[in-house]
Amino acid sequence: MINNIKDILREVASTSEELAGILDDILKGIEGINDKSSLPAVINESIDNFADNMGRINMIPGEPGACHPLCISKAFDKWGAKTGFKNIASQTITYWLSCAKINRFTIIFTSAWDEFDFNHRFRKKFDAQCSDPNKNICVILITSQSFSIQYIK
Repeated sequence: MINNIKDILREVASTSEELAGILDDILKGIEGINDKSSLPAVINESIDNFADNMGRINMIPGEPGACHPLCISKAFDKWGAKTGFKNIASQTITYWLSCAKINRFTIIFTSAWDEFDFNHRFRKKFDAQCSDPNKNICVILITSQSFSIQYIK
């Protein structure tokens, strides 16, 4: 799994070194994990620890507040559930619209993915956000076996 993480960091770095650094800081919290079935729970804890240490960050789901350059969204439920990708992506898009001039980096971690539904409902909105050369978005799918990038720009 460590090689998988290194590959992801390399791919993200080819888009944004700064975003790769943020992702690396988050993923350091999962080093040495032996029980892969607990991977989504461990990554969730690592994200929370990162956010606590980082301070100025927007978390979705979370309480709305001041806009910050970094937003981390967690969609660790079934695709259509309240805390699944579909709803969390909608909340993230609302955040982007309200914080357009400030947000620079968004990482969405999800445990469910539907390529067809993403392309149909969200791809144009994600691509529109990334038309700003100072903005990067990365969607990481986390399963009990590995990580994969589903969207990066």
